[in-house]
Amino acid sequence: MPRTHVIAVDGGAASDAAFKFANESLPKDDKFVVVHSRSGRERITRPGNFKTNDVEAYAEEVTIFAKYKELCKESQRNCVFRDMAEFRGGTGAGSTHATDVGHKICQLAHGVNAASVIVGKPSRCRIRHLAQSL
Repeated sequence: MPRTHVIAVDGGAASDAAFKFANESLPKDDKFVVVHSRSGRERITRPGNFKTNDVEAYAEEVTIFAKYKELCKESQRNCVFRDMAEFRGGTGAGSTHATDVGHKICQLAHGVNAASVIVGKPSRCRIRHLAQSL
């Protein structure tokens, strides 16, 4: 039976590696929920309803999602795309500050009954810190 996996992406090399790992390691009939794991931005409102800095943030998200949509298409993967700003929690409605990112990814994973959460490890990140937080 196909399972669902959450992949957190920000468009960087670590995100590309996370997607590549998932694509090469998980069964082809599994579903990917790709979430834009941005931090330090205000909630993105949809076109025609923009707030300060939303145009830039929305353009960034569209660009990042386009990249992973193409990768999903090339690899014939069933992918769904979500924005973390849709989820409650953190310091305010739609907040995506760095301290909220992990919580929101876990909230999404729980909501879609994900079998796993896949994130990239930036080279400046210590794996020990990740292991301690688990």
